Amino acid sequence: MDNSKNGMSNGDFNWKNFKQFWGSEFPFNHHDKIDDLSWVDKYVQDAVTQFLPKPLHINSHTKNYHMEVFETHNNVVVKLHLSEVEARNVTVFAGVNRIKLEGFPENNRKIIKLTTYVVPESCIAVFKNGILQLHLRKQTIDDYFHEVVVKFPKKTTN
Repeated sequence: MDNSKNGMSNGDFNWKNFKQFWGSEFPFNHHDKIDDLSWVDKYVQDAVTQFLPKPLHINSHTKNYHMEVFETHNNVVVKLHLSEVEARNVTVFAGVNRIKLEGFPENNRKIIKLTTYVVPESCIAVFKNGILQLHLRKQTIDDYFHEVVVKFPKKTTN
């Protein structure tokens, strides 16, 4: 095979063709020594940080409530950092795609939008160590078909 056709010239890889084909550079400098793999740690840390859930903040007029929402394979978990007095005054309402919290100072209500549909009746709320934790089971959406019966009017006899 001709070396100019497969992107190789004199045994060296053609990085210009690589960048044009993939639209970006490789995550490390190809001219660095192959023995120095310190770039791997930074690359992995950046990739992990990109995919981990990020904490959200709910602002009240007087207080900043720290909250985290993340998903497992079967559940959605909401963690809200509150004092015990605040947790005792809060009423939790679960919907199919959001959580409503009432009872904050100044009659403020908080809405937490969920990233997926859940079964509201499955919500379990536990307050422990300053964290109100809500566990909700994800809805399973099966793409199944249900037979529909077609009704016909009765024929009248003349």
